[in-house]
Amino acid sequence: MQQLGFYFLAVIVALVLQTHLVFRDISVVWHVDLALLVMVSGCLQWKERRALVFGFVTGLMHDALSSDVMGLHAVSKAVVAYAALLLSRNVESHSLVLQSGFAALATALDTVTRLFVLAVFQSRVYPLPMMLQVVIPHALLAAVCMPLIHMGLRTAMQVLHLRPEQGQHDASV
Repeated sequence: MQQLGFYFLAVIVALVLQTHLVFRDISVVWHVDLALLVMVSGCLQWKERRALVFGFVTGLMHDALSSDVMGLHAVSKAVVAYAALLLSRNVESHSLVLQSGFAALATALDTVTRLFVLAVFQSRVYPLPMMLQVVIPHALLAAVCMPLIHMGLRTAMQVLHLRPEQGQHDASV
């Protein structure tokens, strides 16, 4: 339970950082969703339903701090948490390269889900080239940033003497 609390605190810090003026003024194309990467790091460790709740609550917190449509991030992050849960059940190896791939896939899925929900609610169709212009840079940036975030979270957990909870597997660094 301590580890779950640690990840919620890390998500809150990531959300505050990414809603700070410095991060909001960075280009929309070269934007990394820090909270999503922290969420994916946590979800890949848990092979249980807590990952779904963690994803949904992370999305709700993101919605509370953003000016987007309410519920948009909750839906997209719940979908990503479900995908991460399925992937973590089927893949035992958690190398940093594999986690970078998970992060890229999660970011692409999160972005596409948000665009789909916006298209449904706004009765608008987004052209494929525009979607690819947004999805590809976001996914690549997430793949580059994920090892740094994962290693930072692991180091913080070691400093705080937090161990993986019983029934969990420890991702190798």
